[in-house]
Amino acid sequence: MKLAQGTVVGLIAGYYDVETAAGIVRTRARGVFRQKKQKPAVGDHVEIQIDDKGMSYLVKILPRINRIGRPAVANVSHVLLVISAVEPDFSVELLDRFLTFFSWQKVGVTIYLSKADLLSEAKLNTIKQALAYYQKIGYRTSLLASAVSALLMIVAIQFVGDHALPKKRVRTQKKSFKIIQFNVLPVAILTTLFAIPYFVTQADIVTYVEQKHLTVAVGSYFLIYAVVLLIIRVGLKRYFDTVRFGVWFWLSLVSTAAYIILLAIMNNDWQMALAAALMASGYGIIYSVLQSTALLLAPIEEQGLASATFYLGLDIAMAFGPMISGVIDSALPIEWFYPVELVLVPLILVVYFIWRKRLNGAIDHH
Repeated sequence: MKLAQGTVVGLIAGYYDVETAAGIVRTRARGVFRQKKQKPAVGDHVEIQIDDKGMSYLVKILPRINRIGRPAVANVSHVLLVISAVEPDFSVELLDRFLTFFSWQKVGVTIYLSKADLLSEAKLNTIKQALAYYQKIGYRTSLLASAVSALLMIVAIQFVGDHALPKKRVRTQKKSFKIIQFNVLPVAILTTLFAIPYFVTQADIVTYVEQKHLTVAVGSYFLIYAVVLLIIRVGLKRYFDTVRFGVWFWLSLVSTAAYIILLAIMNNDWQMALAAALMASGYGIIYSVLQSTALLLAPIEEQGLASATFYLGLDIAMAFGPMISGVIDSALPIEWFYPVELVLVPLILVVYFIWRKRLNGAIDHH
């Protein structure tokens, strides 16, 4: 009986290929990993046990530097990030999102622009200028650059007047400087709280299903969500800014709590499909209602600022949702991954009861 250390370089049908000093050993993991709800990943540094007959088992996962969920790999030091120049179009926002995630995981990034030959020289030069900026500031400060860009966008709104309406030559009061529309602040907070479970699920549901060893068609989850949401929005779009906020709030809150609970206990495709439908009637509905409410609460001259405030709440959830899921995944057993998110329900209720008169009175401005 001897022990050897190596790195997992492949995973095929429950067998792990571990590269050791003596070569690659194909082995299986001990049942203790399933009991602990752990699963070795490609890139893991591991310890394997080899008996006198040559039989081997993976018995220990050595400390990880990091772990990325999709695909499931560990101890990643550098990635080649391929981003399209066209079809789909180059997106600085999408690039920033990836860079933020990898920065949090302490992973180096090389940006590779694909399909550059399909662009005109002018458009390609524009993209090159954007990428040159990232080269100058360095990967470690890309999160700062994204935040500064968002702040500059909000500031720029302060200098946009009349919203394309004819300019009136009347004396007006000096415009005060704002970075958020304060009437819309409760909308932004609720947007963040409702959106966090959505972005957590978007980032980690595949890994969650894998770690719980569930046999569900998880690839269909967001397809079901999208179909149900389309039906809801087509059928109810005329009511989002005409029915009082409280009606939508309670429907969305109950649906949100229900889909979180279902994801926590699901063990078949029907439960997964129902969770996706409830997410559509929860987050999907409240997203549209909050966006409409933000505009109803703001005066006409601050509609742009109201939209920026709403999207600020959404961006916060988009940025911190995957981070929160990473903390939960590393600190708690996988069974607690969704139940712990139910703490958002009382927080949502607190925000609603503090500002319920303002929120329910929004349609009076319609």
